[in-house]
Amino acid sequence: MTGTFPPAERKCAHRADMPVEDFEELAASAPETVWLEFLDGELRVKPPSDGVHGELLREVTQLFLGLAPDLWLYPWRGLRLGDSRLRPDGTLAPRRHFRGAGEWGAPAGALLTLDAVAVPSPARVRAYAAARVPLHLLVERERRTLTVCAEPHGDGYRSVTTRPFGVPAELPAPLGLRLDTATLAALTPPAPPASPAPPAPVS
Repeated sequence: MTGTFPPAERKCAHRADMPVEDFEELAASAPETVWLEFLDGELRVKPPSDGVHGELLREVTQLFLGLAPDLWLYPWRGLRLGDSRLRPDGTLAPRRHFRGAGEWGAPAGALLTLDAVAVPSPARVRAYAAARVPLHLLVERERRTLTVCAEPHGDGYRSVTTRPFGVPAELPAPLGLRLDTATLAALTPPAPPASPAPPAPVS
């Protein structure tokens, strides 16, 4: 696969006894170049975005702009998800929806969250579902797939559909849109075939 992808989120410490208020205070005092998250009692560092990762997010944002101009894909918007505090790569919501919100906004009114990752995190998906985020998109560059999670129920989604890049993805209610993922495929060419093994020497 061409390019490098940000590594999976790094766990800093297991602090199940840390009150979420203490985490928010810690996150507020962190350097601007460090984004902290809090998931299942663990303090995590969100990895930075590399070039291809940024282009994937730009393409998805452009797709939504063409299909739903009254909505905006807010990048890295902090969300309060129960006792977790996460920054999805994108949160789709009406324009100006988070006006007046602090660093961590309520997920109510958000229509979709998006994560573009190298290694999926089931715990993140559970947090979105438990907070009743209607739709979650998971972009996996290594697998060249887009997964649509819909119908949140408990701590999971009842409907999970995966499509390869290049195949349109259907986004059910409350959006009812169809995403053309051809541009995502163009950004992530498949890995070249492995070179054949050299012939064994003749003895």
